[in-house]
Order: sequence, then C-alpha cells, then structure tokens
Amino acid sequence: MKKPSYRVLANGNFALNHDWLVLGYLVPKDVEFNGASVPKWLRWLVPHNGSLIYASFIHDWMYRNAINTKRIADKIFYHVAINTGVNKVLAYLAYLAVKHVGKGKY
Repeated sequence: MKKPSYRVLANGNFALNHDWLVLGYLVPKDVEFNGASVPKWLRWLVPHNGSLIYASFIHDWMYRNAINTKRIADKIFYHVAINTGVNKVLAYLAYLAVKHVGKGKY
C-alpha cells in the first residue's frame, strides 16, 4: 500500500498533499487531521505523528463523515496500519482502542 505524502500545518496538525485513494475510499487533500489520537501520557510509546498516522487519516475521515459503519472504519484502520508497516501487536492494540473508545458521527 502506497503511503500518502502529508505536511505539518502551523497549528501542529497534518494535511495530505494529494487526494489519497485507499481501499476504494477517497481521502481528499488539504483536510486537516490531528494525527493518531493517542493520550498524552502514552505518546512516549506511541507518538501521534508516528507509524499510525496513515491509518488515522482514513479512519478519522470515515468517522468524521460517517462513511460506511464504525465497525468497517475500525477494521480499515487495522488493515491500513498493517499495510503501511505498523507492528502487528501495536496495530492490534490500536484497533482495540478505536473499537472500544472511538467516537464518530455514527
């Protein structure tokens, strides 16, 4: 899976440089994301701008716009994490976190 290029904005958030087509979903460029939603006390281990950032782009886009279902968005998060090089244990733990704590427009 090709990783999209992104930039850091002046406020510390991120935006894709180009539209990103991933698994049939189009995440548009210039949409602002805050990175992986990792609690501050855990960022020493899992930084919000680390390897989970690619999965967070598609996941946040799906949650923000209620695209498909929460269950599918969470599974796509896991799939994208694995396919962009995230360690399988970290990807699974992050998947469990979004599955049980994630809140979107669902």
